Amino acid sequence: MAEVDYARLSYEELKKAIEEEEAYLATLKADLTSAQARKAEIEAAIATERLPVFEERTKKRAERIRRYERAVAELEAQIRRFEDRIRGRSEEIRRLEARVKELEARLTSPYISPVERYITRETITRLTKTLAGLRAWQTRDTRYLEFIRSVYEHNRRVLASLRGWQVREIPLVTRLEQLQTALAVTTAEMERLKTEIAAEERRLTEKRKFLPKFFKAHIVLSAQYPGKKLFEIHVILNSLSEDPYATHKEMIEDLAYELLRRYDLSPILLGMLEIIYGEIQVKPVAKFNEKTEALIVDIKYGVTRIAFEIAWRYNKEEKTIEWTDITEIAKKSIGELKEYYEKMIGEEAKE
Repeated sequence: MAEVDYARLSYEELKKAIEEEEAYLATLKADLTSAQARKAEIEAAIATERLPVFEERTKKRAERIRRYERAVAELEAQIRRFEDRIRGRSEEIRRLEARVKELEARLTSPYISPVERYITRETITRLTKTLAGLRAWQTRDTRYLEFIRSVYEHNRRVLASLRGWQVREIPLVTRLEQLQTALAVTTAEMERLKTEIAAEERRLTEKRKFLPKFFKAHIVLSAQYPGKKLFEIHVILNSLSEDPYATHKEMIEDLAYELLRRYDLSPILLGMLEIIYGEIQVKPVAKFNEKTEALIVDIKYGVTRIAFEIAWRYNKEEKTIEWTDITEIAKKSIGELKEYYEKMIGEEAKE
């Protein structure tokens, strides 16, 4: 791959190349963070798996599994016995109910003798008592069967859970080998990422050498009518030096008068105003901002009268900065402008 001559790139091309490198570097660092987290998890798992309680826990679980297996088998046999008993009793109940109906039908016959009628009634009474007893036992056995089935299902669920855990918890030695292999792979991956990150940071450092030194300034200008301060102009601007007033004096004055003109001051008053340089904050930054903000404060009332967004352009060949456009925006206070400046500095501060 041909070596790129970064000195010949335009500022936009160089900025794009650096942003791509920074995005790739951020990806590498995210991958390294993820690998470090995986390593910590693996080390914690190894520490846990090495505890002596692991084998004891497995043995105790195996004994519980055997107990539940015996209990489930006994409950299954008991359920079958009760089902057979209830089924047989149901058949007996149906047979006796049919016999009672048959005898009751006989009582309605006009040809039955008194003796036979008596015997039939006695038989019906005896069978009815027997049916009542059978039904009572059937109810008790049915309820008990339901209880046994609930215990059986509970034991089956517990047994399935125990077996599942027993299958999932691989024997200690095998598990440790797997974790140690994963740890070695992750450690190697971390070393590879660290090497690549260091190389990428070196490449970024080389590219950044071709970038101009940028500063971000918050300047406060005063617009004075002879002997009287009328307005304060707060501007966030790009600068090529730590002293914007010295380096960009003419541009700053032109910008200040243009901002005042956009405030709809009369040409006569505008021509009588004098621009006085005041407070300034300057910070080195890594990037050139294509847009910043400014506002005009009415000194008499202490309120913002108008706010602007300023568009900027950097000429790499001539090594100059110029403003290209001014747009009115929603008003904001001086405090809000300062917060805007501090946020911008925080996001773009030089490393």
